[in-house]
Amino acid sequence: MHQVKTKSRIRMLGLGVVAVVAMVAATTSSCLPETKTATCFNPQTQTEFRCPSGWTCTKEQDACTDDDCGNGHLDPGEVCDDGNDIEGDGCSAHCQSIEICGNHIIDKAKGEQCDGGSNCSSNCKFLTCGNSIVDPGEDCDSGKETSGCTANCTFSICGDGYMNMVAGEQCDTGPSRMNTLNCNGPLCTIPICGDKFQNDAAGEECDNGSADTKFCNGSTGLSSCMFPLCGDGHVNMLFTPDGAAKTEECDNLGGADTATCNGNNNGRNGPGSCRLPSCGDGYINANTGETCDPLGGNDTAMCNGVNAGPASCHAATCGDRYTNMAAGETCDRGPADTVTCNGNTAPASCKVSMCGDGHTNAVAGEVCDPGAGDSDT
Repeated sequence: MHQVKTKSRIRMLGLGVVAVVAMVAATTSSCLPETKTATCFNPQTQTEFRCPSGWTCTKEQDACTDDDCGNGHLDPGEVCDDGNDIEGDGCSAHCQSIEICGNHIIDKAKGEQCDGGSNCSSNCKFLTCGNSIVDPGEDCDSGKETSGCTANCTFSICGDGYMNMVAGEQCDTGPSRMNTLNCNGPLCTIPICGDKFQNDAAGEECDNGSADTKFCNGSTGLSSCMFPLCGDGHVNMLFTPDGAAKTEECDNLGGADTATCNGNNNGRNGPGSCRLPSCGDGYINANTGETCDPLGGNDTAMCNGVNAGPASCHAATCGDRYTNMAAGETCDRGPADTVTCNGNTAPASCKVSMCGDGHTNAVAGEVCDPGAGDSDT
């Protein structure tokens, strides 16, 4: 490292610093050689001042100097001389440095911390992460954290165990890149239902984005990012429960029936599961008063269909005032006999009244009915 000699300067700061000479003298010479002392003219303040004996003016006439540095001439021992004593302008105040990194002179005005040596980088900064120079042992050095380089001067990679927020990382579980409750390992993002990444550690069974699909509940409501089930409390209108004929219209958490929604048939599902109750949907919902429900709504031998009025989706019963021909009825006027129809007393109940049917229908005028054959009584 070069040793730099010190030097003295007297700068014109005001009229009180040195004696002011008449302005007329400035017209003859800016530095008067005929005197024993030099007189300098400050162009900024338009004033003259006299230097001490043996001192000279700098080239720019704004200061006195006790050596040749600053006179604007390259004298022996100088590497530069720009006529002033200002640091950082390409020539140091002592005329010994052109103020470039690598000249083995620490030019502080240029921001140098060092210039040469084992602990000094090529930009004259101490070897340290953050000096914008890739020093030994560093992968990179951007001077600050960037998307490609961490503040530790290593390449930024999801899985390096360092959360680089500039790179968009929200977490980093390290080389294993394992999912955790609070981090999507391979993505270095915080788990959110709807991010299209299924994080089992965060309790997700699936994640196809924010919207429902027939295989996965979306990000809204109960059971988000779970496989859809009738009874999960989330109405997924794209999902068809097992055995159901159509997609969900409603979904009661737990799967219980209500007057406004069919449940999941105690986990067995089937036709009509998680649908609005309707006679003929094949789902017996007791909360709506149903005792049976034939899929499609047609009469069966055991159940009245959708056309039975108040008796719809009730067990076919003689006397319910609905003629269920699938149950063998030919009429049904209620439990009592009428002129044209037997009541609900056997035999021949809910059949058109006729002599020989084995039922004595007094309303029809019968006093006896032995059935198909005659009788002595």
